[in-house]
Amino acid sequence: MKNKKIEHLKEEYLGMDISKEGAENMKEAIERAKRDKKIIKRKKIVRNIGLAAAAAVAITVGLPNISENAAMAMERIPLIGSIVPVVTGGKYQVDNQNYVANIENPAVKFEAGESNSPSKETKVKESEAEVNKEIQSYINRIKEQFQKEMKEENGNLGVDVSYEVAMDTDKWFTLKVSVLEVRASGYEYNKYYHINKMTGEMVSLEDLFQKKADYKGIISEEIKSQMREQMKASNKQYNLDDENGMEKFTSIKNNQNFYFNQNNQLVIVFDEYEVAPGYMGCPEFVIPSNILNDILK
Repeated sequence: MKNKKIEHLKEEYLGMDISKEGAENMKEAIERAKRDKKIIKRKKIVRNIGLAAAAAVAITVGLPNISENAAMAMERIPLIGSIVPVVTGGKYQVDNQNYVANIENPAVKFEAGESNSPSKETKVKESEAEVNKEIQSYINRIKEQFQKEMKEENGNLGVDVSYEVAMDTDKWFTLKVSVLEVRASGYEYNKYYHINKMTGEMVSLEDLFQKKADYKGIISEEIKSQMREQMKASNKQYNLDDENGMEKFTSIKNNQNFYFNQNNQLVIVFDEYEVAPGYMGCPEFVIPSNILNDILK
């Protein structure tokens, strides 16, 4: 659940109606917002995936010459081999004067790793079903909310839901589902699904750390430090105080969005308006590995 600050900002945003002409051109408004908010991000993600793949190849080639332990590590076969994101069940689409929806319904298909036993293949199928059930539930909530607003005729609304592969390595697969709502302007929020290929399980931020580790406190303090540095060095703004009437940022959430970059560093991601004004988009913070090493599993 979003905190009260986010809900308040979103209520103000959703209360803004665009003109009749704007409603008739809702699809064009969605496309403009998508171009403004996503093109640079897509290029960045594709570049990151390419770099990560190249790094994985380099490591694989070099391992046999490093040590006997490294050679033994190569014998560990992931439970899951490749993961292919697909669109099942088609798309949910609405196109009328006041409401436009283009909602992709993503799912993933797992392939068992090499030399897996029949029991492991069963586990792969079970994991695939669990992940897809979770994704489907999220998409259904978005669709139901859109249908509710359309039925109540609360003005004009455009919703675009898309997905992309944020990371794919020997160990991790991350699927990013992006939601873009458009009225007077675009409001974007995202959901990341992380799959550990070694176990076939979905992983949350909490799962990365030792049981009693204060990972939220450590990460939150690092983020606040980066926020202060950025505000000193540029015109960026973050909600580190309540002078502007907005609730100040104190800590990341239990279900905080994250992903790993090409350097295998943890990146914390916030939605629009969550910790900064809307013009800042969806802020991201790279967490240095050295401050996490002692609390990782």
